[in-house]
Amino acid sequence: MKSVLVSMRAVAISAAVAAGSLAGIASAATASDAEITGGVRAAIASAAVRNPADLTIMVRDGKVSLGGWARTSFDRQRAVQAAMRVSGVATVYSSGVHLWSTRNTDY
Repeated sequence: MKSVLVSMRAVAISAAVAAGSLAGIASAATASDAEITGGVRAAIASAAVRNPADLTIMVRDGKVSLGGWARTSFDRQRAVQAAMRVSGVATVYSSGVHLWSTRNTDY
């Protein structure tokens, strides 16, 4: 009976240690919002998007919101595609990206 209790405790301790170490692995694998922001900024800069500095990037829980101005809808789409390729990004919203217009000078 005593050996059964000892082995049950050993199993419980092993399970607790394994759960703690797996939790550490899971949290280490999840990129922080700041890391994702940096990755998205770098990806957009290397994706041949014209004037990437005109775009703003906000990240919360892996959800990326792009804002600002893009020269063309093609530039906006390139920025979205570049952001989606970054590790840790779950969703990209681009409704905040406005297009420059050559016909409207009210901006």
